[in-house]
Amino acid sequence: MDPLSALSVAAGVVQFVDFAFRLVSGTREIMKSRSGFACDVNTLDAIARDALGLSGALAASPSLASSNTTLQALVRECKTIADDLLAVLDKLRANEKKKWSCFVAAVRTVWSKGKVDEFVTRLGKVQTQISTHMHFLLLNYMNMQSVQIYALRENAQRLGMEDQNRIVKLRDVVVTRLERLSKEASKTQEDVQRLMESLESNAPKQTTDHPTHSGLSLDLTNYFSRVIKQLAEEQSLMTMNQEFLESLYFSKIKARERKIESAHAKTFGWIFRSSVSDGSKTLSFAQWLREGFGTFWIQGKAGSGKSTLMKFICSHTTTKGLLRVWAGSKRLITAKFFFWNAGTALQKSREGLLRSLLFEILRKCPELIPRVSNNQKAPFLRRGLYSHADDEELWSQEELMEAYRSLVACCDEVDVKFCFFIDGLDEFEEERKTHSDLIETLRILAASQNIKFCVSSRPWTVFSDAFGDDPDRLLKLEDLTRDDIRSYVHEKFNENNQFRLLSTDNPHYAGLIEDITVQAQGVFLWVFLVVRDLLEGFSHSDTIHTMRRRLERFPAELEQFFQHMIDSIPAIYLPHMARTL
Repeated sequence: MDPLSALSVAAGVVQFVDFAFRLVSGTREIMKSRSGFACDVNTLDAIARDALGLSGALAASPSLASSNTTLQALVRECKTIADDLLAVLDKLRANEKKKWSCFVAAVRTVWSKGKVDEFVTRLGKVQTQISTHMHFLLLNYMNMQSVQIYALRENAQRLGMEDQNRIVKLRDVVVTRLERLSKEASKTQEDVQRLMESLESNAPKQTTDHPTHSGLSLDLTNYFSRVIKQLAEEQSLMTMNQEFLESLYFSKIKARERKIESAHAKTFGWIFRSSVSDGSKTLSFAQWLREGFGTFWIQGKAGSGKSTLMKFICSHTTTKGLLRVWAGSKRLITAKFFFWNAGTALQKSREGLLRSLLFEILRKCPELIPRVSNNQKAPFLRRGLYSHADDEELWSQEELMEAYRSLVACCDEVDVKFCFFIDGLDEFEEERKTHSDLIETLRILAASQNIKFCVSSRPWTVFSDAFGDDPDRLLKLEDLTRDDIRSYVHEKFNENNQFRLLSTDNPHYAGLIEDITVQAQGVFLWVFLVVRDLLEGFSHSDTIHTMRRRLERFPAELEQFFQHMIDSIPAIYLPHMARTL
């Protein structure tokens, strides 16, 4: 039997016992007639109808058939008590002209003192049993629910869902209340005994105190009914939200970002300066974050560090701080995606982009999931929880766009602003689709004034035509990284003991740092590869003349450099190299 049904039956039992106790305790609410005079035949008729209605409703409860034997036995006992009470009321109604100052005095004319005491004892026993029984059922239910709740919370943490402690707090409230109830349960018998003592005289004291004020009272039963119903609703909602997020998630969703090297400690700090000069104009990425709109384009050659810069921007606290100024009183949500043409289909397609953005948004705003998923229930029913075997067959392009449009439609209503960071537009690859199709999708995604994008790519014409019109929303990376390259080379060289020794004897070795900085033309990958080879020369104590020859042998462009690396492989290893490639 589910706990809500059990509580429904228990509430009926508690209500009946509460009513019967009020009769024998002589409470003013029941013992006075509507006119305020002492109990008469009209009042007895009302009492008889109430007792009959309560016992009848309890016995006819739809939940009773599925309840356990203990609860059924308690209901039968209540029915017997009701029958006994009705028999007394029938005898009292026979004397229509008689009036009594209290119900107990009237009962004394039909029952002996021992019979009244037995009646009270039976009521106390029922109350104690129902309190103990329901306390056990609730604790057992909460123990089972705790396992499910903590499993849901662990999965929420795995998915990175925010604001998921509400269900745990609700569970803790119920458990705390149950523990307090357990400590107070012993008071029930004391209250029954106190009531019996008050009935020693033929005219008991008027009082509103009776045993149902402790133990599982009617108010407490109703409280547990409400909270358990709320708990069940929260669990159902949390499960649905997690299933929806699981359908958006794919196993390689963070793989590309994790593979990107973190920025060197002393690089890229210039991106947040109030203005950055590239020699021809003044750029302010920080200003765009703080108050700008539309799409900010970071362009750069292959290997210039675009992905490293984008990872640096996304994870930096300054980015969030400036964007919060832009968001104002609205909630700020950021999301990111890194295209990777060497990865899976989802790592380089629009489907992967849309699923990643929706996943990032909804894990941070799970309260928006019901609004986005209203017409999108099919995808997460196609697989079980944690199963990502069919990552690329869960969502269609149309379903994802519909989900995103639903999100955009409600972003104004819920006071949210979004900023998306998308790296490597040039690495987009999708069957029968071009980069122009990707750009069109981005335009649809940016349809709201509460959404803006920061994107990066190589300086291809298709991107220049789409994003290059506004110089205030454009940054050419290789023109701004010279100091970063110099700092990187200086640190790597000075970490080498042999370089420090050689440069002490011959200052011309230090001049290699500036030579590399100039020849790099802003391409970090070229610098990384060159520095690695030159460090080998230091280990052989090469002369400055030999070191300069090493540097001059390196082609200026990456493609030529890679060809140079291949050409330098001994012929005997070429078949093995070909198989490896």
